[in-house]
Amino acid sequence: MPRDWFALLSEEVANTSIAAAARRLGYSRTAVSLAMAGKYRGDTAKLAARVLEVLGMVECPHLGLSVTPAKCASS
Repeated sequence: MPRDWFALLSEEVANTSIAAAARRLGYSRTAVSLAMAGKYRGDTAKLAARVLEVLGMVECPHLGLSVTPAKCASS
């Protein structure tokens, strides 16, 4: 089951800050703030993919490493 990108982002923001989460993702603080408020005017698909890429690491039983779900699935 894919992880919920918004929940991952919300958790990261709660543990750090909007600015820190934005830096980690390579997005502006404004973009992350708007997404968190549900007011992001653009398509959130790219942001969602980036959140899952950066924050959605899983322990892969096939590789024995912490990797993205896509990398684990392709192994």
